[in-house]
Amino acid sequence: MAILNQLDGERKRTVLLFLREARLINGEHHVRDGRMIYPRVVGLRIADLTNARLHDIQLVSTDREETVFLEGTVLKGAELRHAILEGADLRDANLRGADLGGSEETKEAADLRGAGLTRATLTDADLRGARYDAETTWPEDFSPEPSGAGAG
Repeated sequence: MAILNQLDGERKRTVLLFLREARLINGEHHVRDGRMIYPRVVGLRIADLTNARLHDIQLVSTDREETVFLEGTVLKGAELRHAILEGADLRDANLRGADLGGSEETKEAADLRGAGLTRATLTDADLRGARYDAETTWPEDFSPEPSGAGAG
């Protein structure tokens, strides 16, 4: 993780994609092809993904079965336009100034409890059902839908 702060945004994307595909940041344990896959082999808490170029990324495995664990990750200024946030664990993530415009959720909502979204761009972001709490900070011009999963 020490090397992440030395990489540019595109290379940070490459590292994150590698970790996702190698199932090193998956959120839950499960059996795949008869082998036990353990969760969070690599922890990304406080990992520096500042300004990462993550546009159109899936924050879920390519087969859409394994969620990605990014709790506490620093994603300040990250470009997450049109990202698929399905089930992503973004608890306590620093998303200050990140661009989540047009991002989408599908069958499982993202977990934004405690996430910092101050100055984030959320234009056309589908955050319906996202989990959040009183510690989640939002951009000044945004208020979450009260009918979503909300606190909890």
